[in-house]
Amino acid sequence: MRIDLPDIEYEISQVQLGRRKTTYSECIESLIIDETSSGMAISSINA
Repeated sequence: MRIDLPDIEYEISQVQLGRRKTTYSECIESLIIDETSSGMAISSINA
């Protein structure tokens, strides 16, 4: 599973600017959960 770096950078910037009232880890966790449930921006990595 892969989440695009720009998505993570955006969410982290929102925490830094005080626009999100969560910790960094909570912010990233919610991004992963949202992406997993919507099926968007995720691709499988074949080893």
